[in-house]
Amino acid sequence: MESAQAIVITEQVADVAPGSAMGTSPERFINRELSWLHFNRRVLEESVNPGHPALERVRFLSISANNLDEFFMVRVAGIKAQVREGIAERSPDGLTPAEQLVLINETVSTLATDQQAIWRDLRGILAEVGIVLVDGRDVSKTERAWIEDHFLHNIFPLLTPLAIDPAHPFPFIPSLGFTVALHLARVSDGKPMNALIRMPGKIDRFIRMPAAKDGAVRLITLEQATGLLIGRLFPGCPPQRATAISRHTGTRGSGRVGRSAAGRTLGPDAVTRAVIASVRHEDTTYDELLMAGLPREQARDRIRDDIDRVLERWRRPA
Repeated sequence: MESAQAIVITEQVADVAPGSAMGTSPERFINRELSWLHFNRRVLEESVNPGHPALERVRFLSISANNLDEFFMVRVAGIKAQVREGIAERSPDGLTPAEQLVLINETVSTLATDQQAIWRDLRGILAEVGIVLVDGRDVSKTERAWIEDHFLHNIFPLLTPLAIDPAHPFPFIPSLGFTVALHLARVSDGKPMNALIRMPGKIDRFIRMPAAKDGAVRLITLEQATGLLIGRLFPGCPPQRATAISRHTGTRGSGRVGRSAAGRTLGPDAVTRAVIASVRHEDTTYDELLMAGLPREQARDRIRDDIDRVLERWRRPA
């Protein structure tokens, strides 16, 4: 029986190979990585299926995003390692690792754009069924007061902005962590500045606010809530700057937000200290003085008046 099967197989191969170039062409294979991305596209398509309940559609969108994270952590990382080592061996479908990366990037770019578009549509659908995702500018006065109290007691002491500059090694970014990347411009001279702020994994990404009068569930994202607090203490601070400060505070020398404030009562004084730390680095020559070798305390004394002028201006209503 085994011998007969072997003969049959050999004859079948002999029939195909001489008559068709497809028998040996790489085109007869589908690239493994692109095939996986097409599978994830089918998962994403379930999020636009009107036959599914709204939250189920959000769940499919979330699954597609999680799948994409794992794809980059495992498969794309492996291909990049091959490129880094100079490996040019072609896969069964005829592509080198570098060629695969190009096609992957093109496919993922389209996929990610569609994910964001679907999310925007789903926000409207969720609102129709009583689940509202609120932007910072849309919160009511009562909700703002509640968010500020929640932020001061539950979020502020846990935020850790990290500087990206020549004086510090590049910060570690944990896998699957929520990290906000910031590109800032110093008000005094327009100098570009970069930073990261890690959002602790134990903090919920969505904050549920008190129930609305119409019974709707109102949620605000962690990053939107963070941007609301600065303007209350510094009404003259430009809105864009207030958001930037909320995400980019703390002493750059230590990389710790509110280092001295975090251990004390979380009130206006803690926020003021955070704002002062941001102004010190973004609106004065403090960083340049440190880079020039001036001791930290002397540098702080030299720019103290500059900080006071900025704070005085911001404390006046715009």
